[in-house]
Amino acid sequence: MNVSTPSRLQDLHLPEMPDRPSIDLPDFEMPDIDVSKIDIPKAVTSAATTAATAVGLIRPARPRWPYALGAAVLLAAGAVIAMNWTAIKARLEAAASMAGDRIAVMRRNGQTGDPVAFPAAETAPQQPSETTGEVGAEYPDGLGTDGLGKNGSSAADALESEAYVGV
Repeated sequence: MNVSTPSRLQDLHLPEMPDRPSIDLPDFEMPDIDVSKIDIPKAVTSAATTAATAVGLIRPARPRWPYALGAAVLLAAGAVIAMNWTAIKARLEAAASMAGDRIAVMRRNGQTGDPVAFPAAETAPQQPSETTGEVGAEYPDGLGTDGLGKNGSSAADALESEAYVGV
């Protein structure tokens, strides 16, 4: 598009600005840095590691003194155990003998024999049924309210009788 009118920039008038004062800077000399004394790869690696730690990409290195402290505690505990070994051995033997005594007492009381369901339960006497009046089958030898079966036999006799069916 051909514009025949004068440009608007020519019509634009900016305000007059006063002259700025000049600032004189003193002579400043850059110090000389001897780069040969700097380990550049180490500096770059250190800066990169610090930046990655700050951003959260890597975790900072863990201190090693807790491991040394733990090893010292374990070494001290081992030394105490080694110095008191006879006392510790005597206590362990005493605990083992007490457990053996308890097991022997349980065996003497017959608690480790053949399994019997409800050994302390008493068997109710047989009664006739309320509807039919019949009495059910007789109990096997050894069962009854007084602990004795038919003919005055005991529960131990019942285990040996023909009527006993083992579990």
